Amino acid sequence: MTKNNTKKMATVALLAAAIVVLQLMASSIRIGPHTISLSLIPIVVGAIVCGPLAGCFLGAVSATIITIASVTGADQGGLLMVQYNPVACIAMIYLKTSLAGLISGWAYKLIAQKNEMVAVFVASILVPLINTGIFSLGVLTIFRPLVEGWAAAAGASSVIYYVFIIMIGMNFVLEVAINAILAPVVARVLKSVGKM
Repeated sequence: MTKNNTKKMATVALLAAAIVVLQLMASSIRIGPHTISLSLIPIVVGAIVCGPLAGCFLGAVSATIITIASVTGADQGGLLMVQYNPVACIAMIYLKTSLAGLISGWAYKLIAQKNEMVAVFVASILVPLINTGIFSLGVLTIFRPLVEGWAAAAGASSVIYYVFIIMIGMNFVLEVAINAILAPVVARVLKSVGKM
């Protein structure tokens, strides 16, 4: 095993540990009834510093923590979705975070050949965009009957309004802002320290 591979494995392990800690901490950071996903930062950092497969793996680590929280009821919305359709819920959780890491890593590699700063910024934005996009698609299709009940209980004028304004709205904006600010800084530090 080369020194570079050992550094990458150590970096991925460190980022995986950060995901676990951030995902557990995120349950206490709420905007209304919803939590902000801070674990997206290590996913994009891993995708930038260690490559698309590392981003995909880190997305799967995050998905595992989210799945556990959903199945155990630590995430009440997740628990209701698991009870409604367990296979679709767990598949959606893994798909959204794993693809977010994988695609952002590919985008970074492709764009970094022309402009590294733009590549880091695009990768940072893609992770929350893909994560939230796949989640939105899932709740508006497979979980629509469940979410319609939530929208009615919240007094929302429509399920679309409920999903994009009440359910996702502020969380998504904050996740994009946090990722766009912190992920490039952390990635730059890790790259300069590790010379990867």
